[in-house]
Amino acid sequence: MSLAEGDAAAAGGAGPGASLWFGAGSLQGLRAGDLVGAISNEAGVPSSVIGAIRISLRFATVEVEAALADQILASLTDATIRGKRIPVRRDRDVDRPSSSRPPTRPRRA
Repeated sequence: MSLAEGDAAAAGGAGPGASLWFGAGSLQGLRAGDLVGAISNEAGVPSSVIGAIRISLRFATVEVEAALADQILASLTDATIRGKRIPVRRDRDVDRPSSSRPPTRPRRA
């Protein structure tokens, strides 16, 4: 990616997004800055292509521009975050809305 393309993305010209899943979360001490740093430094992409970051107890998800997702995944394959190798892949649940949980059975009165 050239600097001009990075400037276009920062100006709101971002395309459709992809979500990446990281196999570590807050229990391992993972912070948003760790993910931004790893993606920016290892993949060589500007931080402006990084969207929402969600950190759960055991995993994290990061939204990135879809056009750069494969490049980011390839560069993070052998990278370490906070001194540990963390599995990274495309998130499997990106198309499922958050309210798609199966209905619960009513409680007995």
